[in-house]
Amino acid sequence: MTIHDVTSLLPFTYKHKLTEGEKMATHSISMKQPEEVVLGKDVRFLIKRDGRKLGELHVSKGNLEWVPAGSKVKTYRLRWAQVADLFEENGRLV
Repeated sequence: MTIHDVTSLLPFTYKHKLTEGEKMATHSISMKQPEEVVLGKDVRFLIKRDGRKLGELHVSKGNLEWVPAGSKVKTYRLRWAQVADLFEENGRLV
C-alpha cells in the first residue's frame, strides 16, 4: 500500500454554491469497527455520495487515512495535528 502525505495539498479552498434547480448530494456513512479492542486496528468509515462509493476513511490512534473509491493502492494520510490545522484553517465554525 502506498501512503501519500497530503500536507502539500494544504491549504485548499472548496466553495460551491448551488444553482437554481441543482440538488445537494445525498451522502451516507457506514462504520466498521473491530468487535474487540485491538491495538493498531483502524475504525473504518465507508463514505458514499448519491449511492456511489466516494472512499473510505480509516481512523487510528496516530492518524487519519483517506482511500479514494476504486483505489486499493493510493492512500492519503494526515497526522492528528494536521487534521486539527485543516479544520481550523478551512472548516466552517458552527
